[in-house]
Amino acid sequence: MTLDERLDLLARGLDRLEMTMDDDACAKVSNLSQGLPYYAHLVARSACKSAVLQNLSRRVDMGALNLGVSDATNQIQHTLLNAYETAVHSSRPDATFREVLLACALAEKDELGYFSTTAVRGPLRAIKNRPDLDVGNYNGPLTKFLEDVRGPVLTRIGTARNYRWRFIDPMLAPYVVLRSVNDEVIDVHTAMALTAGMRH
Repeated sequence: MTLDERLDLLARGLDRLEMTMDDDACAKVSNLSQGLPYYAHLVARSACKSAVLQNLSRRVDMGALNLGVSDATNQIQHTLLNAYETAVHSSRPDATFREVLLACALAEKDELGYFSTTAVRGPLRAIKNRPDLDVGNYNGPLTKFLEDVRGPVLTRIGTARNYRWRFIDPMLAPYVVLRSVNDEVIDVHTAMALTAGMRH
């Protein structure tokens, strides 16, 4: 879905509920859903529920939306939860699977959902707050996501130096972003800034 289509979906849903949503909250729902209606609907519905039950209000502000993101993350299909946990699990405290997978989810993608190896670098630098990170710092974890022990969660086409990567399950990428915001791997403002620059 395009940005306009996502915003129109939100507006129609809010009209039916006779509720409103702050502009910054609308932008957050649109960006974090990464163009998938399922996520836009789930997050918006959870945010509306939080506004009514927690704030006794028919207006969704950022506070209600943050509660909604947490609630939506808890509702995501069990298969996505398992895929995520399998991909990022490690007994090593210095492992970066969680951050690299998030960078993949935030990487700029083409119309078919593919992203380049170098497209992971910018998001990972922002996540780790390390402007010096380069391909050598994340190529290992990226390749591990192709292996059965981590899912696999990614597929790859092309040749060395020109690899293109894609999530096997496109529903996993927005889940990774929502989960990472909820787990405070990345703050919501950084996530929004990175997703705003993505092509869907």
